[in-house]
Amino acid sequence: MSKVMITGDEKLNRDTINAFVVIRKDNIVTVEGMGFLTNAIIDQHFVRRKRHNRLISVVLEHPDLVGVGIDEATAIIVRRGELFDVTGRGSVVVYDATRARGIRTDSRGNLSAEGLSMHLLIAGDSYDMIAHTVRQGGDAR
Repeated sequence: MSKVMITGDEKLNRDTINAFVVIRKDNIVTVEGMGFLTNAIIDQHFVRRKRHNRLISVVLEHPDLVGVGIDEATAIIVRRGELFDVTGRGSVVVYDATRARGIRTDSRGNLSAEGLSMHLLIAGDSYDMIAHTVRQGGDAR
């Protein structure tokens, strides 16, 4: 879906299946995707499979793109290529580094940043990938 796609492979920790135990530069394998979304990176089965470290790593390496982690039984409906609405039973996690400062790595490749935003959205909520804002909706009580 997105221009930058996560393959699911790690360059480090190759002996551990789906570990993603570090937030490190040049660890997560990405490929060019179909490019339906040019301002976001999509990750799937997100919450259930605990894929936060890998999406944070990729977002910090591409701070101009918003990371969108979509859980199982959940989807986003994209409007005009810039807004999306959440639908389904699970949640969507958004990591936004567009306003982060001091993105850097240490000598081991560990990533660091301040001001990385995270949003947790449920059905009925919307996210504007251009303005970087959330509109709450849904059936939350």
